Amino acid sequence: MLVVAIVFTSRSNTYILALALPVFSFLLSGHSVLVKMLIIMAELVFNVWLFITLFHKTRKPFVSMFSAIIISKIFCYLTYWIVFSWALVVDESQVVFLIAQLVVSLVLSVSVEGISRKRSISATD
Repeated sequence: MLVVAIVFTSRSNTYILALALPVFSFLLSGHSVLVKMLIIMAELVFNVWLFITLFHKTRKPFVSMFSAIIISKIFCYLTYWIVFSWALVVDESQVVFLIAQLVVSLVLSVSVEGISRKRSISATD
């Protein structure tokens, strides 16, 4: 949802969504303890800020999105390690999970690249 917001809505809507998604998940499903929810919220806000910053510098949607996802995930795991323990990081970063994260990151980055190319082409027509 956040990637869709980055591509199709305003910057402020994207930040609101980055803050709201973890809260709604926590309130409706009880997913994640409060501290973990706050870390996820920080990760998503950092991801949005990083994508916008990188995109303004590089003008490369794929590179900006992929880098933002990977760097914000590293931030998230480092924060888990500091706040919780290395055991949580190891538990949450099993090989299958990391491969899934890589595949999702690539798919989202390719999608942002494709949408950006389509939008810039249609804007010049």
